[in-house]
Amino acid sequence: MSQHLICLTIDTDPDGLNTHNPDRSDLSWDGLHFAMREFYEALPDIPLTWYVRADGQLEAAYGSVRWMMETYIDFWREAIQRGDELGWHPHLYSVPEQGEPQIIRESETAVAELKRIHARLQDVPFDLKSFRMGEAWHTAATLNLLEQLGYTIDSTAIPDRDDSASGHPRNWAGAPNYCYYPDNQSPHVVGTKRALLEVPMNTWRFQASYDKSPKLRYMNPCIHADLWQQALDYWQENLPNHALHIWNLILHPAEAMPHDAPDLLYAYSLEVMVKNINALVQRIEGRGDSVAFTTIAHAAQQWRNVIA
Repeated sequence: MSQHLICLTIDTDPDGLNTHNPDRSDLSWDGLHFAMREFYEALPDIPLTWYVRADGQLEAAYGSVRWMMETYIDFWREAIQRGDELGWHPHLYSVPEQGEPQIIRESETAVAELKRIHARLQDVPFDLKSFRMGEAWHTAATLNLLEQLGYTIDSTAIPDRDDSASGHPRNWAGAPNYCYYPDNQSPHVVGTKRALLEVPMNTWRFQASYDKSPKLRYMNPCIHADLWQQALDYWQENLPNHALHIWNLILHPAEAMPHDAPDLLYAYSLEVMVKNINALVQRIEGRGDSVAFTTIAHAAQQWRNVIA
């Protein structure tokens, strides 16, 4: 019998970012406000890991990299009291006065920006237990810097996702679909034991109606229920024989919020999101395995206790 730990993680990004045509200049937060109002009632027994934005784009727009932490400080305190966990989630952009923000792709510039933001977060009244880079990329230098800054958990990898051909810095080709210690020269390669553990956003394959073939995607419970069932079939057929599994699910708040226009991928339904999460639990229990919900840091510690 295997043990399965499910981590439900939320990237606190604005509404227009994670869409088929992302708008990096969009700073509307209806989805985040919806999640803050509705998620605890819909998910009363599930601890959540919130990846909280703190970066130069928010500083340019609102005057402080800490804007989201300070604006919603009462909610974050309630979340921690409830058993939730906070992580740091910067999007590293150059922010022009006009036009859309552009991803900082140069490793040296990214390292300097991470250091600058981190210095401004030193006295926030929260323990940021893990890190997730916006747009899901790392260089060896940015990942090694996190370890130098005291982080022991990164949750950025999207195993086997490689967008480097398009010019995006995201490249996780060959990264394992389970926790690993990343090599200090190549973030997507398994290295020797170190302080920093990678807890990837787990991937699987399914085919939406507009896909020519099954596509690699991360485990997002906000997709339509029939697509989720298709993905679960793939998951069950390809499940490795491990004693401990950690399933790192990810969503963005606007994906669970009702929308006027239908979408072929996202159900835009909190009810469907909960149904999908329950379907994963049923598949696990149907195997005769045990399952529990936890946060990223607790899952990482259990992995270290069992595996390392």
